[in-house]
Amino acid sequence: MTQASPGKKDLTMWGIVLYATVLGAGVRLAMPVNSVAPLNDGGFFYSMILDLQQNNFVLPLFSSYNAAHIPFVYPPLAFYFSALISTFFHLPVFDLLRLLPPVVSALCIPAFYLLAKEILRSDAQVALAVVIFAFIPRTLDWPVMGGGITRSFGLLLALLAMRQLYLMFAADSNRHVPLAILLGALVVCTHPEAAVHTAVTAAIFYLLRDRSLAGLRRALITGAGVAILSAPWWLTALARHGAAALAAPIAAAGGDSASFFVRLLALFTFNFTDEYFLAVVAVLGLAGLAVELARRQYLLPAWLTALLLVEPRGGPLYMMIPHALMAAVALDSLILPGLKTLAGQPGKIPAADGAGSASLKVLLDGKAPKIVLGYLLLYTLISSTMASVTLLQKYTLKPADLEAFQWVRSNTAPGAQFVLLTGENALRDASSEWFPALTGRRSLATLFGYEWVNDGRFPQRRRDYDDLQRCAGQDQGCLDEWSRDTGQAIDYVYIRKFIEDRPVQPALAGYLSLSNEYEQVYESGGAVIFRHLTGAQ
Repeated sequence: MTQASPGKKDLTMWGIVLYATVLGAGVRLAMPVNSVAPLNDGGFFYSMILDLQQNNFVLPLFSSYNAAHIPFVYPPLAFYFSALISTFFHLPVFDLLRLLPPVVSALCIPAFYLLAKEILRSDAQVALAVVIFAFIPRTLDWPVMGGGITRSFGLLLALLAMRQLYLMFAADSNRHVPLAILLGALVVCTHPEAAVHTAVTAAIFYLLRDRSLAGLRRALITGAGVAILSAPWWLTALARHGAAALAAPIAAAGGDSASFFVRLLALFTFNFTDEYFLAVVAVLGLAGLAVELARRQYLLPAWLTALLLVEPRGGPLYMMIPHALMAAVALDSLILPGLKTLAGQPGKIPAADGAGSASLKVLLDGKAPKIVLGYLLLYTLISSTMASVTLLQKYTLKPADLEAFQWVRSNTAPGAQFVLLTGENALRDASSEWFPALTGRRSLATLFGYEWVNDGRFPQRRRDYDDLQRCAGQDQGCLDEWSRDTGQAIDYVYIRKFIEDRPVQPALAGYLSLSNEYEQVYESGGAVIFRHLTGAQ
């Protein structure tokens, strides 16, 4: 068989990457385009972008969000980018948070390709990995949300930085150091979890692809360069708020993460992909892990494990990078050759160095491989689309929410204090996060943003939120007790009539409508609001 020329192979590969990127962008944009608001979260970041614009692009001392006196120490690169686009093109920040994260998330697909082709060294495996990565639900759900304005940029820059780090260690050359420094600094200034996972990845690359003194010297130079280049942000944050503010999210994440033992146990379940039906991609990744271990190729298994054990909160998103690579290895090295063998075709399992791996053309030889790969593409498309649909239907503001927020902004005093009863999870409550950002009023139990306040009270604030939500099924006495326990006076009670996509009728609304201390001031299909007659402003 005549082998395709290198130029033709590259053109074919980029065609596959373009196909996956365009299709992936369509899946990522379909729901945001049809939404009245950014998917799920983003209210905290929305306020920070507006703060930056209103402060003439100079980092403010504190965020205006929820009048909570939150230090403005979040890595600001994505905020600057968004604020500049909004200002230059006269685009509302609200719409940018709806549409920009899915676009940047789609750009992660070609960035992943650049990394994959350095690690896998097999055209067939790279092509399979790109398509798998593009449509794993986990690679798009968090990045396409409104809060994905930092997560999507963080993932994109992390992928590019990881490629440079891999080349730096694998090629035993200093020429990749400058770009690794630049990209590493951009990651640090964009997203804290992305910075942690890039650093963990760098350590794994060094240990399993280098281990030389020269490589260690390059690593130290790169680390120092990243620290120096990102210093304008972190030195400003340290000078204004001290190390405590930068350490705050570490403490908050520790209270929201599973124990080390539970993380180890999670590795045995191997279900990190967020698939909506059969965990097909998860099983493929597990099979690929077995193939790599059998060949004594430890890079991908060690990489995936380290990401989960070191930083479990954001770990599953970054684990999809080695996971997609291992899933491709399983298909190319085990499953497709096995199908061809069963069908009486040559199907030799490739060796550890990739010799014998199918070319792009040979990959689809035979009916069984075509059926399997066709099914896999269709399945991942459906599963990833379901991820976006679920975000839109269950975890995103509805038109009724926006109408209620507008009423609050127009009919209550700026200093009014609200409690929101939504029935949602404290860290997955779009109404509670967006309410202070869009109304300018204070939400007493909203948890978002407080991970950057290092006062040791993050776990208690979460318990306060949970206690408040339980009041939805009780009477006024529950609110009075919550107010006494937290030391916060309630001016208004906002009760949402939906939990996720299910309409509900909280008992508290009935009790407050009969109370002499509360007056109903607003009601729609989405919410009912009561004014506390002895405390409202």
